[in-house]
Amino acid sequence: MTIIQPERSRKKLWPLASLIVVLLIGSTVFGVLLYNSTVDLRHSVLRLERDLEELRVKNAEFEDEMYSLLETNHLTALARELGLVMERKPRYLDTTADILAERIAP
Repeated sequence: MTIIQPERSRKKLWPLASLIVVLLIGSTVFGVLLYNSTVDLRHSVLRLERDLEELRVKNAEFEDEMYSLLETNHLTALARELGLVMERKPRYLDTTADILAERIAP
């Protein structure tokens, strides 16, 4: 004699079906959140790249200005304005005995 219990087999499928539905909904929500964070990251990277390019341009302008200020003609004119005199025989750091003897002997 065969006994069929259809309700008992249905009761075993409900937890499995519920788990599948919860996992499907959870993975969908996770996918949407992951996509949003990826898009936000892309926008941040693009904004930072624009900022970096602006800083590169400003740096180039600054270097041009600095090099123009350090040109020989400009420095010579600035030295004249400040009343500086060009020495013909400059004496840099020298440890020869002549210089030391000059400083010791009055």
